[in-house]
Amino acid sequence: MNMFIIAVMVLWQTQSHEEITVKGTRTLADSKEDSSFNSTIKTDDPVSKGWSLPRTLSFSPSINIQSTGSDGHMSFLMIRGSAPSHVNWFIDTIPVNPGMAGTFDVSIFPLISFTKLTVFRGFTPPAFGNDGIGGSVNLTTGISGDNLFISNTLASFGTLGYSISASSSGKIPFRISGRWYTTSGNYKYYRNNGTEFTSEDDSTGERKNNQSNIFSLMINVPLCIGSVKLKNNLLFIDSQSGLPGPVNMEAHETSFKRRRGFLSSLLTFGTGNTWLRAAFSGEILKESFQDKSDEMGVGAQETSNLYSSLFSRASFNHLKGNHFFSLQIGARGEYLHQENTLALENAGNHRRFYGNGSARYRFKNKFISVQIYSAMNYLDSTAETAEVMPSGAASISLNPQNWPEIRLNFRRAYRSPTFLELYGNSGTLKGNPNLESEYGYTGDVGIIWKKRNIQFEGALFFQKMFNLIQFVPNSQFVSVSENAGSADIYGAESAGSIKFPFDVDFRVSVLLLKTENTDRDSYNYAKPLPGRPRTTLSSTLSWKKDIDLWRLSPAFTVAYTEGAFFDSDGRRPVPARYNLSFLLGIKTPWKGLNLTIEGRNLENRISERLERLPPGINGRNFYMQGKGDYLGYPVPGRTIFFTLSYEQ
Repeated sequence: MNMFIIAVMVLWQTQSHEEITVKGTRTLADSKEDSSFNSTIKTDDPVSKGWSLPRTLSFSPSINIQSTGSDGHMSFLMIRGSAPSHVNWFIDTIPVNPGMAGTFDVSIFPLISFTKLTVFRGFTPPAFGNDGIGGSVNLTTGISGDNLFISNTLASFGTLGYSISASSSGKIPFRISGRWYTTSGNYKYYRNNGTEFTSEDDSTGERKNNQSNIFSLMINVPLCIGSVKLKNNLLFIDSQSGLPGPVNMEAHETSFKRRRGFLSSLLTFGTGNTWLRAAFSGEILKESFQDKSDEMGVGAQETSNLYSSLFSRASFNHLKGNHFFSLQIGARGEYLHQENTLALENAGNHRRFYGNGSARYRFKNKFISVQIYSAMNYLDSTAETAEVMPSGAASISLNPQNWPEIRLNFRRAYRSPTFLELYGNSGTLKGNPNLESEYGYTGDVGIIWKKRNIQFEGALFFQKMFNLIQFVPNSQFVSVSENAGSADIYGAESAGSIKFPFDVDFRVSVLLLKTENTDRDSYNYAKPLPGRPRTTLSSTLSWKKDIDLWRLSPAFTVAYTEGAFFDSDGRRPVPARYNLSFLLGIKTPWKGLNLTIEGRNLENRISERLERLPPGINGRNFYMQGKGDYLGYPVPGRTIFFTLSYEQ
């Protein structure tokens, strides 16, 4: 019925034939101002416009998405093996508050509201003004003329979604976009009832309390008044979800709610070779967690956290010939009000202030680009200590004629403690106001080669992280945050694409990782970090076929991972996994009407055979467990999506 309504809107259109392509895969590094390795994903294709943000980002190389379910459920992004809390998020280069725990839930962002996504895999560009140990994602807004887009998605497990976007390029250009997405999440999952080596009581159940509802609305108003350019954004997000717990836990009433309001403005003023740029934002975020019956086993709670923040940044930029120079200052104030928390000593109000100043110089001609960046960062809060953290970066890009481009980058970055780490939550996680910031060193070197129908990119990289904040148990039920960790990540990544005759396109990406806990005081010293596959391989074969006035765009994707661990002890390896998915984009003869059929997890596996290390006296120990990520949440089996969209 929902799809029929959209179809009726376009049947009066005259028949025509327009090209449709299956996108979602990314272009190779194309940043003109920064030599970091990055992936750009354009969202202007009708096939992928109605997708979720996690689904779109999953096509980018060196990306790992951890989720508590499927589309619409909490999802967290890892880049090159970094933790989700080490990834910074921006809207038009303006930072977005990740919330209490510092890990950004990717599922809440509406893809339809953005024209481009850029994943900076090594580190955050200096122009953004915020450091990030584990890379960053910038969501770019924009308007491309007068446009109307509507889509309706129906999928397995009670999934339903609507997306709409309308823009005008008149005297006051604007774009309004919205998305409503809901899912029951009642897919089948395998449970061993907590008895790993006893299969007699194993069973298959249906996920309960796994529903999720997300509503988002975004308004973009870009203005140009003489030499002044303004980019204004207003974003509102409301999300509610049940929390059923990991595989062998059944929570029937536990829930989590979030409401976010984000207002930002990016101003550019100047002519010629000198210009000023300023950014401002205000944000309010409310998070509520309820577990009145203590189903999660961490203490009955009904907590509420209200955040508000103000951000400002200003830079002076000058370009003279091959030389570019920039001075930048920034400040951000954050305020937290906690209500109904059981940790009474932490209840109340907390605030903190960030300040930073930086200088950047770049020399660039047709053969070489050299950039040097240096910054000082200041943090002061209601915690007991204030910090001054240095950071900086250096990069070189060589682009000899008729040869691959060579890029070399090195950076020192930091991450300040989150509110959760400083002040705890309901008593089970106890904060520590004496925490220091995490810091790390990141570097990479690689090549980028583009020639006609062939593109290739490859890089070697490393991350060395210190002062890592961990919650260390100090009693049976309570853990305290401490600067108690350090880790190394080394790896290699490559991605390439080939365009064959007859509109056939092949893309492949590979990520190889070696991770290690380097904290000599830890029981897990020299063990691999959990949730990081040693090998990740993804390949997509797509092509286009015209049949009369129809255009079919099928694509088939194979993804493979191996070498990950569920735990930090290195005793529960994740079995090697492969995932099959397909996508069929259909361009109809009716102008603007498109249909997308997508299938994920075609192998339909909901359980897998695991081994517990080391082997026992009687040999190797195997047992069955529900298929899930390292967070312990089961993933759904075969899932089918139907999306009907109309664009004019």
